[in-house]
Amino acid sequence: MTAMRTEPETRASSRARMPRRLVGCCLLDGGVRASPLVEESGRSVLDLNVGAERRLLDVWVDAIGALPFETDRPVVRVLHGGDVPAPGHRAEGAVRLEITPDTDSYRGPAGVLRDAMADLPGDSEFLVCEAGRYMSGGLRELLECHRDGDADVTIAREASGAPAGVLVVSRATLDHVAERGFVDLKEQWLGKIMAKGARVLVCDLPAGAALAIRTRLDLLQAARVEAGGSQVREGADLSARARLARRVQGGWAISPRARVSPTAVVARSIVMEGAVIGDDAVVSSSVVMPGAMVAPGSLVMDCVVR
Repeated sequence: MTAMRTEPETRASSRARMPRRLVGCCLLDGGVRASPLVEESGRSVLDLNVGAERRLLDVWVDAIGALPFETDRPVVRVLHGGDVPAPGHRAEGAVRLEITPDTDSYRGPAGVLRDAMADLPGDSEFLVCEAGRYMSGGLRELLECHRDGDADVTIAREASGAPAGVLVVSRATLDHVAERGFVDLKEQWLGKIMAKGARVLVCDLPAGAALAIRTRLDLLQAARVEAGGSQVREGADLSARARLARRVQGGWAISPRARVSPTAVVARSIVMEGAVIGDDAVVSSSVVMPGAMVAPGSLVMDCVVR
């Protein structure tokens, strides 16, 4: 993990700073244009499975809940926008999950963020994350980088140099966002607070720690990582359940509440709850949505089935 300090930080290095408390996270779900995966699936990316019984939202909740917050049950506020349905809401023990609609598409990302998190105390800080990411690590290291650098904002960066879609933000910096009108995140908000002497760091995440999920192939890659490469061993018990597991070896994410025929073959695919895969069907490199049916004898490759 490396850190790069901006020039405004040097100018403000002698300023006394108030202690800040990490209190929550804002997940940005949606945008001006839906991703190809969201358009194909008709669902929030957070509602898509990356494991047999784990949605992407579950992965986020687990990753955020494991962080060292200075409050009981930190808030995870999902800021949902766009034309697809909001992700499903259910109570979580480690965090307080809230689904908040983004009703003003003309506010810009910084404006929307200010409006959504304005109720947090001024001495707090929180994570801002693109929902369409599979986080396999790096969040704790990002916080350490932020604290060690005594930063106002810390931006995560991928090994390639591209933004990783995760920031740590001091709530007080949002006071510089106008209450009305469009406010961009990078050029307007960050530029403004840096000009006023804010400390902004850039921290590199480990390679592959923040996989962007915009396409079917991205989701399948996340499911492969989530599966951890586990496979059915040769010589294992060949009960009916084990035979089915062996036949669909490499399926990566097959819900136990899906109906998959013992004569079907599922490879490198995700099959969500309530889906039905008929006799002798072959499903490869595909995502089968909840309640979808693959007819007996069908060959399904490289697609999203709804």
